[in-house]
Amino acid sequence: MRPAPEKIEITGYVQFKTAKALLFYDGVKEAWLPVSQVEIVEEKDDAVTVLAVPEWLAVEKGFV
Repeated sequence: MRPAPEKIEITGYVQFKTAKALLFYDGVKEAWLPVSQVEIVEEKDDAVTVLAVPEWLAVEKGFV
């Protein structure tokens, strides 16, 4: 059994959401992220959202 992947937090805006993915924008980069791979850590009043995502996914999508 493999250990769980390292997760990192990214901050930005959820622009659109479907049952399987969400379109996330961090102010520079916009990308679709699979809902199964993300965890919403915090939703702030100004629509800013903090997500916890596997590090490999953040790198692959250009957020790191």
